[in-house]
Amino acid sequence: MFSSFRVVFVFVVLSVMGVGLIPQISVDLMPARYEPVLQVSVSMPQTDPGTIEEKVTAPLENAFSQIPHLKKISSVSRYNYSSISLQFENAQDLAFARFELASIIRQMYAKLPASCSYPEITQSSEENSRKMPLLVYSINAPLVSHQIKKTASDVFLNALSGEKSIEKVEISGAENLQISIHYQTEKLLTYGISPEQILQKIRNHYQNDYLGLIHQNHQQFFVRIAQENIKLSDLENITITEIHNPTNGISQKILLKELASVGIEEQEPTAYFRINGLNSVRLLLYAREGTNQIEVAKTLEMRVQELAQNLPSSFQLILESNQIETLAQEIRKNQERAIYAILILVAFVLLWYRNLYQVLTLFASLAVNLALLVLILYFFKISVHLYTLAGITVSLGLLIDNAVMVLHHITNKNTSRKKKNFLKRALWGNTLAVIAALSLVFFLPEKERMNLTDFLIVVSCNLFISLFVSTIFTPALYRLFYDHPLLKKEGLKNVVFSHKRRNFQLFSWYARVIGFLQRYPKTFTLFVVLSFGTPIFMLPTQVQGWEWYNKTLGNEWYLENIRPYLDKYLGGTLRLFAYNVYENSGYRNLERTQLFVQAEMPMGTTLRQMNEVILKVENYLQKSQKQNKGLEKFVTSIYSPQYAQIIIFFDKDTERGSLPYLLKNRLIALSLDMGGVTWNVYGVGEGFSNATGEQMASFRVEMRGYNFEKLEQQAEILAQKLLAHKRIQAVNTNERMNYFERKSKEIRWEVLPEHMQLGKVSALQLGNALRIRSKPSASQGFLLAENQYLPLMLKSVSAEDFSLQAMSSEIMKNPQTNNNFKLNTLGKSKEVFSQSAIYKENREYIRLVSFEYMGSNKFGQEFLDKKLAEMRLEMPAGFKATQQEFKFWSREQKKRQYELLAIVFAGIFVVCSITFESFRKAFFTLLTIPVSFIGLFLIFYVGNYYFDQGGYASFILLSGTVVAASIFILVEWDSQSHRANYQLLKIAFRKFVPVLITILTSVLGFVPFLLEGDKEIFWFSLALGSIGGLIASLFAVWICLPVWCKVKQLQSI
Repeated sequence: MFSSFRVVFVFVVLSVMGVGLIPQISVDLMPARYEPVLQVSVSMPQTDPGTIEEKVTAPLENAFSQIPHLKKISSVSRYNYSSISLQFENAQDLAFARFELASIIRQMYAKLPASCSYPEITQSSEENSRKMPLLVYSINAPLVSHQIKKTASDVFLNALSGEKSIEKVEISGAENLQISIHYQTEKLLTYGISPEQILQKIRNHYQNDYLGLIHQNHQQFFVRIAQENIKLSDLENITITEIHNPTNGISQKILLKELASVGIEEQEPTAYFRINGLNSVRLLLYAREGTNQIEVAKTLEMRVQELAQNLPSSFQLILESNQIETLAQEIRKNQERAIYAILILVAFVLLWYRNLYQVLTLFASLAVNLALLVLILYFFKISVHLYTLAGITVSLGLLIDNAVMVLHHITNKNTSRKKKNFLKRALWGNTLAVIAALSLVFFLPEKERMNLTDFLIVVSCNLFISLFVSTIFTPALYRLFYDHPLLKKEGLKNVVFSHKRRNFQLFSWYARVIGFLQRYPKTFTLFVVLSFGTPIFMLPTQVQGWEWYNKTLGNEWYLENIRPYLDKYLGGTLRLFAYNVYENSGYRNLERTQLFVQAEMPMGTTLRQMNEVILKVENYLQKSQKQNKGLEKFVTSIYSPQYAQIIIFFDKDTERGSLPYLLKNRLIALSLDMGGVTWNVYGVGEGFSNATGEQMASFRVEMRGYNFEKLEQQAEILAQKLLAHKRIQAVNTNERMNYFERKSKEIRWEVLPEHMQLGKVSALQLGNALRIRSKPSASQGFLLAENQYLPLMLKSVSAEDFSLQAMSSEIMKNPQTNNNFKLNTLGKSKEVFSQSAIYKENREYIRLVSFEYMGSNKFGQEFLDKKLAEMRLEMPAGFKATQQEFKFWSREQKKRQYELLAIVFAGIFVVCSITFESFRKAFFTLLTIPVSFIGLFLIFYVGNYYFDQGGYASFILLSGTVVAASIFILVEWDSQSHRANYQLLKIAFRKFVPVLITILTSVLGFVPFLLEGDKEIFWFSLALGSIGGLIASLFAVWICLPVWCKVKQLQSI
């Protein structure tokens, strides 16, 4: 057997290692939960979903399908954007799959359109794809914006991109340059020139001439003439065409400058990012997930300041935003709470035990436990965030419980080896009961499960570590103190209840009370049941199809005259909690108070139009910022012409005051004055939205097929079948996939063949006439200028003003036939709903067909089932149609999480049955849990406090912690040779001191979390519910348990 010194020394060494690894722990604000999924994202400006699907998504999907261990591949092609998701069989394949994916992308990129961005590979996580940068710097200089951006890119971009802790580096606020050629449409039509001819002439003039091949050192090299920087004067003087004059036989050269203006200008922006409405050049740094965000922020600040020395003297670098401030503030807050909690616990334990060495033993065990936890977090790469901090803080009380119980036993001189073995069994039972309670996390909805998984892991690790610390380190440290000559001479006094006479009097009083209650067990049990409450108040007033119920419990006289009293007197504290607390409960975000202003505009709007709308809101916020100093900053992100968002931050002193509510109401009033925009304003109080007509249809059919056009045909066939019923007025064959998508419209031009034939206009000529006037979707090539390849943009001078009205009324000229025609004479335009996104899964196209049935849903369902059966018989192979069910978060689903507490009870029952080797003892132990819930119900009801996810966590926590005292009492009772009532009462009375200490230490440990009131999200509800339940558990353990555990009931085990 190892000596006490060796044991203590080993634990101290491991603890020092843990403390040294603290800076290496990954720290983040919220948990990021990864799945074995890789995401490939591609952008292609000014492109519709159909084109992106054909040119980008489908070729990439075909190439990716050869990757091994691929479980599922799905894709979404939207306007200007494509996303492909690849799900693998397990996370171990991701490293190799990512490498293989990158190799395929390198091979495929040359085959993608020129305007397509390079595909970006990311790992799927719970984090929002539009996450905020970690650090934001503004760069000011007396230069034009693109020159500032070029200098900043040279200094920062390459140097910071190599940092392992950085995921992405961006420089925003300035666009790259491009060569713009703005031609006059009328002149091109006069000379019969098309934009394609101009581009071909430019390419021929600046083409790369290859001279041949050379062989050197057994290698083969192509040789071409190096291209020099072009001059705009040379570009303007390129001959586009020659016009021959038949009268004098002289040919006239038509130069480019006669047809168009040529210049170098900034590209049109594709997005905007502004802070406080200022559109300056900014350096945005995004931290890689899984890193210590606080340490990364500090390191990057030093690195940026070091690189800033390379900027010209006229440049100024200013730190505008540090996203880690919120996390640092939360960590500081939790550190203060932990310090306050430890000080309170030290003072309480010191006053109770009045022995410094016992207190040192307790808190040395606690420190060693936490240091060993750091080792576990480091080696298993568990990130520290708000939920893991909650797990660490919550488990402090549980750790002290184990240490107190062990210390109580080793200071008891009469503790036998048999009792020590029962102590270990009790510790294991207590630990497994808590873990069984927390295992409910795996049955929660996905969002809560993702957040609380790390909470469960940290608490479980802490408890398992505490088993080894309390059973190995704590006794060794105690013996090391006790065996010291100076200490041994003084001795360690157990001063609790030192007067035997007083102890005997208190025990006699306690035994008489329990004996009296044991004589009336049914009455006592009824009192406890009614105090908790029966769910009779939850019974419905009417049940369809149950005539007996509707005539009795649903009778009008019963509902008006009897039920109100039954609900009141039989509902107990459960009814008070359900009606007054639970009805007003809800999930609250752990982040700072923020106001969100979101703007959505329909398809067809431009980024400039969206920017003009957002600028009005920014101007108002700038005025408010000058008037109210509590408005800290506002961050604007315009992601596309269809979507923009402003996030408004408040300082610490103002965020809980009236300013957020006043500003929200003013922004709502401002948004009502701007029509044509869908606004969402939320963050505090009740959210506002002016979205209309966005309800989902009652019936939705999901159709799948391998060909998009044929799938569209099948959708139209189904629509015709459905429209045959007179109660179905309209069918949408392009229904959106989810609620958050918005319906989009497109203008479909239906040509009239006979009119085109009369006008001698072909479909190709019509397309060319439209193309020459419209704005191109992407650049048409690259030219070397200013020592860099610049994109070439060729468009009409009036392209920005080319609208549907102008298109319909303008007289167009056919360059080939010189015939004039009006577009509205050749066909008609039609506005239809379009698919805002094209979905595919396992290379099958997905399309939704929706409709409303004007009548009973039952008959509508029967009709739909009949038509779907017909479609399955008629559809070709490879196509299928199934009805899609709605899955909304309803009140019933909200109640489900509380019904899952039955799983907690079942797990605890199994653990207790194994620990006691008795079903009855396990059942009585289980009954102490709902008794403790009475305290939780009352403390929220009496104080009228808000109940959020922290309150729900307190239900789970109480389920595991309350049974601990019962386990310690009943396990020691098992060690007695005669299990009489008298022995049970003696053990319960003897355990009063250690159990009371553990409960009071847990209660006092939660006190610092109450200081900031119920505005504190999660923590306040968790602490308040736990305190109420722990106080009620005193009644459950020392009154209810001895009354129910009579010997007659326990003789048959």
